[in-house]
Amino acid sequence: MSKANTRDDYILIIADLHGNWPALEAVLAAEPHATRILCLGDLVHDGPDCAQIVSWARLHLRAGDLVKGNHDEAAATGSPVGPAGRHGVIPAEFVTRTRRIVPPEGKEFLRTLPLISRFSAGNRRWCMLHGLPRDPLHGYLLKEGDPDRWEAEVRAAEDPGVLLLGHTHRPFLKQISETVIVNPGSVGRPKDGDPRASYAVWLGGTFFLKRIAYGQTDLLRRIGLAFSRSLAAKLSHEVTTGLSFPTSDDQTRS
Repeated sequence: MSKANTRDDYILIIADLHGNWPALEAVLAAEPHATRILCLGDLVHDGPDCAQIVSWARLHLRAGDLVKGNHDEAAATGSPVGPAGRHGVIPAEFVTRTRRIVPPEGKEFLRTLPLISRFSAGNRRWCMLHGLPRDPLHGYLLKEGDPDRWEAEVRAAEDPGVLLLGHTHRPFLKQISETVIVNPGSVGRPKDGDPRASYAVWLGGTFFLKRIAYGQTDLLRRIGLAFSRSLAAKLSHEVTTGLSFPTSDDQTRS
């Protein structure tokens, strides 16, 4: 008799959904047999579907399988999207619309999300967060970043077997000593020049980075209805190219 599947046999890892329901829907349809879903935060802002995505997360993600992103914190509390001394450049339209359409119970859900989740899976210790261990909400470090900083972050995470993080909107796998670092990229707004939704899976003890195309026509129409003409043009550019609009600050908008 074959061994029954366990919750950790086939893990789908997503991050930075940013109000883009068609992208999330495509990812979920592409991985229907996943036994667990982990989400690294930033459910809201940038897209028209924030309320729908928050509702989905409340219904489908278990406690400890979702951590808070900087945009989730800003939407729930009104705090700046960026760190102290370097406030994130986020249009007021995002904040106003998200706080209007996400119901009180949804904002409370975002407010109470943990910053860090630790658990065991596949005989490894996992640590999961949005930014970096020393700054879970705002920490920003690319794969090619300072090696000393990476080593310090792994130590701050207590040298887990797996370190999951998002925030940069760029997917990568990286190994530091015994720690595998996985950034699944962004489901809703990739920034690496590939507009397809980006995500990762853990299957058979191995991590895989994946992309999936999704229909954007209706999303672009609804972006045009939800936001001012200038902001809609910027968002449409980002959705269709997978690149930040030339005048945006790539880091502080993450």
